[in-house]
Amino acid sequence: VKKYAEPRFQCRVDFIKHPLIDTIFPIITVPGGHKVPIRAKSETNTRKHIRVNSYYIRRPGPESSVPQTGQEWDDLIRRCVTNCRDELLGHIRNIFEGFGPTAIEMTADQADDQLFQEWIEMGARRFIQWVKDTLEPDTISLALTDHWIAAYWIHQDLGKIAPSQFLHILNQVERREPGGPYWHVSIGDEDSEPRNIEGIIEQGTKPIHAEWHKAGFPFEFWRASPQGLMLLLRGYDEDFQSSDKEQRKRLRAENPIWDVAACCCHAVRLAKAIGVWPVEITIGFSWKGLRDRKLTAVKERKNKERICHQESSSTRVHCSGENIETNLPEIVRDLTFDLYQGFSFYEPVVKFFEEEISKLKKLTSGILEQHLCQ
Repeated sequence: VKKYAEPRFQCRVDFIKHPLIDTIFPIITVPGGHKVPIRAKSETNTRKHIRVNSYYIRRPGPESSVPQTGQEWDDLIRRCVTNCRDELLGHIRNIFEGFGPTAIEMTADQADDQLFQEWIEMGARRFIQWVKDTLEPDTISLALTDHWIAAYWIHQDLGKIAPSQFLHILNQVERREPGGPYWHVSIGDEDSEPRNIEGIIEQGTKPIHAEWHKAGFPFEFWRASPQGLMLLLRGYDEDFQSSDKEQRKRLRAENPIWDVAACCCHAVRLAKAIGVWPVEITIGFSWKGLRDRKLTAVKERKNKERICHQESSSTRVHCSGENIETNLPEIVRDLTFDLYQGFSFYEPVVKFFEEEISKLKKLTSGILEQHLCQ
């Protein structure tokens, strides 16, 4: 969908066991209610199955094909107009009532998206303040411009969880992943211990540079709400593993895969530790300071230098916890697709994601447990 459809839409994939033959079947639910026809924004190499700038409908067979008669086009346009009916009537009603065309109610999905975005933006403002108050002058400018952001929201009524209890759960689900841990709970260090800020748990950790340490670690700032909202901002590993400023213009191809996979697994562990399962989760990622970075350790036959010419990349998906457990490589691929495309249209093969996530699981004990002690 992300590669071929415009505008993009989110499909739901469920894996259902047949009650008689005990075989697992994937059930793909495609949402309706689109207000504009969906067009193909790219095409397959042979142009046999999908052609760019074509619109497809379902026809008897079953098959998907472009509308071939005036009646089929009329039916397609009529469905889109019908889906806009409530919005159009709302515009007309507001005009007659004197409120103007802007007083339109948000849908539940739009309200959720706005709440999630406000959570990220509030965290970004708190991060900026922490950077200015805490980091050394030579690191402040780098931290403000070059970092990546992970956020997720567990869509479930979690009830009343005290911040202290939630902090204990966060400490329980932490794992020592390579490149991590992520949402690390620091105990015993006054400078980086978690703090309760109006019911939100917040922690910031200064970077460790390679010049005086055997390994360099980036800064990390995170926030956690007992209502299931999580946010993490980290520097790039490459920026703190060497004193060479040239290193700050690099990004190892496998690092985003490990970061995204580890954060997705963290969401699953947290949901299970809280006791909400099955569960729906919204996950979002952003990468800042990408311009002029070079993608290194790229696995492909052709020797091509891949430089990013965009400043940032952001993406978001909504999926079930079970989907993360069973289809982690595909979810990570969706979340990093736009990021890699910024590096001269780089598109890693699925096997690359599978191999890197397999390495991560082997090196991290219990990254996707089935059960956790409450």
